[in-house]
Amino acid sequence: IHAPMNDWQVALERAQAVVPDPGAVEAVVARAAPGRSVQAVVRMHGGLGAVLHRIDLHPEPSQPEALVLRQLMPEWGETAEHLEREATTVDRLDRSSDVPVPTVHWSDPGGNVFGRPSMVMEFVHGHCLVADLDSRAAAAALARTLARIHATSIDTGHLRRFETHAEHPQIFGINPAPSDVVDADALRLALERATPDASVQPTLVHGDFHGGNVLWDGTVVTAVLDWPMATVANRWWDEAYAHMDTWLAHGAESAKGFRSEYREIAGDAPDPTGQRFWDLTALIRALPSPGQWLDSYRHAGATDLTREMLEERYADLVARVV
Repeated sequence: IHAPMNDWQVALERAQAVVPDPGAVEAVVARAAPGRSVQAVVRMHGGLGAVLHRIDLHPEPSQPEALVLRQLMPEWGETAEHLEREATTVDRLDRSSDVPVPTVHWSDPGGNVFGRPSMVMEFVHGHCLVADLDSRAAAAALARTLARIHATSIDTGHLRRFETHAEHPQIFGINPAPSDVVDADALRLALERATPDASVQPTLVHGDFHGGNVLWDGTVVTAVLDWPMATVANRWWDEAYAHMDTWLAHGAESAKGFRSEYREIAGDAPDPTGQRFWDLTALIRALPSPGQWLDSYRHAGATDLTREMLEERYADLVARVV
């Protein structure tokens, strides 16, 4: 998302405030959970890009208590392709892997029912892992979950494939935003100069992997969410982004703990030159400031964070990497 903060925040707030049409919700529930009826529809907070509503169902023994309606944001360029890619990826992971994901019960990539590309999923209990990443157990759970994603062998024929280092920053486009927190031009120049002229070994990557997209119950991970950016690409792209996000949420030691755990599981690591490149690809995504993500961190449970803390940690990491 490279639009000015106020623009996308206003668009998201407006989208989240729209109550889904009750008749449409009833019709979808009749298809997704035959025989069940709707008790209530409750707005949920789901990070930067998620328009989420929990559909509470009238209780029945041994039956799901709720479903989740997820709608994409065409205002930001999210399309039917994003929804279809996410629904297919989650369904294949659910059926053919040990990666915990919610079951998809219904999808409408064309947005014919709610006016936006939409899907209905199982409601999964748990809270966002990001709130607990200052603990060794949580950092290890994040690392194990990412390694599990990268080791899966589901059919990825529906996903885009990226086979060179230079292609990876283009997945989102080079973020052109100016910044009052860091020298954004120097950051972009560093990325350009650090890009290796070499191919990579692609595997399934999440594309937006961080503690806010992972639910757990305090002991085990219960679901990995938000898959529209899934691709077949290099796993260190995922790892670098999760490392940066953990650094922003809880500081250097937590981020280093995650990285160390992931490398131990993976059994290898990029060389220093390669690591610098992957870290730069992550840092570019946070421009103009990670302060734009503050509300998302707080909704995910990291309530002690301030904009000043995020910006100070970001500037520190940029200085170390650049």
